[in-house]
Parts: sequence; structure tokens; C-alpha cells
Amino acid sequence: MERFQGKVALVTGAGSGIGLATARRLALEGAVVVAGILDESQRPAVVGLDAQILDVREEADWDRVLDRRHSRRPRPSGLRHHQGRNLHFDPSAGRGPRG
Repeated sequence: MERFQGKVALVTGAGSGIGLATARRLALEGAVVVAGILDESQRPAVVGLDAQILDVREEADWDRVLDRRHSRRPRPSGLRHHQGRNLHFDPSAGRGPRG
């Protein structure tokens, strides 16, 4: 099944647990996945995905990850958030979520 073919998904908390399962599933269904991980120790879990260090509390991390992704095509189509904070994200705004 490739229902997310041509889409880019940014998944926070992708280094373990539900975030990791979500990132893997989206990739299996055709999405290009940007996997937000907390540190280098989580990188082995997301081999094959576009792993980026992303602490959702740090605006500079959002800027770096989104600037890097926006320089490529396609741009993010959506966000799946799996870290301990509620965020609102509008991919058309071109910047990171705000809590």
C-alpha cells in the first residue's frame, strides 16, 4: 500500500516507541519520512529515514530541520507529533510548530 506516495512526513519522537512505529509505517506506505530524534544514540533505530536531531522545545532545532527540508522537494506535507507537548502546525506557514 502506498497511500502516502509523494508526501513528506515530519515525525517527532521517532527514535523510539510510538514515534518510531509511526515513522516506519509512513515509510512503508510511501512517505518520505523526516525522523525527529533527540540525540545520536537514537540514530540506529531510524536507519533508512532522514533522521534529524530535533528537540521540540528548541526553536533553533525547528528552524534548522525545516530550513534543511524546505531546501529540498517535496516539502513537508504534515507533522505527526510524539513528544510531550501539544503543537499546532501549518505546513504552508513554512516554519515550525508553536506550542
